[in-house]
Amino acid sequence: MTASARAGRVRPGWRGLIALVLICWGGIAGAVEPGQGESDIAMHMAKIGIGSVVTIANSAGEVFTHVHEGRHDGLWELRSFAGRTRTGESLGSLFLDDRGQIVRQVDSDGAVTRFEPHRCMRTVGECTYTRIAPDGRREQRRRITTPILGGFTYVIEGPGGLRLEGMAKLDRMGWIKRGWFIHEGTGKRLDLRMLRAIYR
Repeated sequence: MTASARAGRVRPGWRGLIALVLICWGGIAGAVEPGQGESDIAMHMAKIGIGSVVTIANSAGEVFTHVHEGRHDGLWELRSFAGRTRTGESLGSLFLDDRGQIVRQVDSDGAVTRFEPHRCMRTVGECTYTRIAPDGRREQRRRITTPILGGFTYVIEGPGGLRLEGMAKLDRMGWIKRGWFIHEGTGKRLDLRMLRAIYR
């Protein structure tokens, strides 16, 4: 089974959000971390030290660990693993800009999905992007992100009546502490919560 096929079963967070990013997860509802105002929804990649680790669980009983691998060709790499440590199965990597916008996704089988100019996850208001699948198929999507106290809500619209939505509460670095999203593959809601964050 390819990484892309597994995404609908064991890797919902990256496909649906959040991201990563994703991309994304247990704080107090409504709490605002220092530096996290209603309009600050960036993920502060330059402040997150290389080797930092964040572990996320979802309501399907799945657990994922994300490791900051540093900067490569002008983008920050977050590598994902199944389970609570980086010794689990590798699920691939996300490549992000300084604000935590996902530019490229590389599955464990080497398949690359690109987003032009990026996936719009950290842009307040309306943002349009193009998703370029590994086979070169291009699809334009529109994301509307609304800041709320300590985080944001969002709606994504795309071809064929696609409509996805979700909510995230952020920690001081912009990682998602807690939230939910509609999984693109199944159409079901998944809740997310951060189990741990170790910042270097």
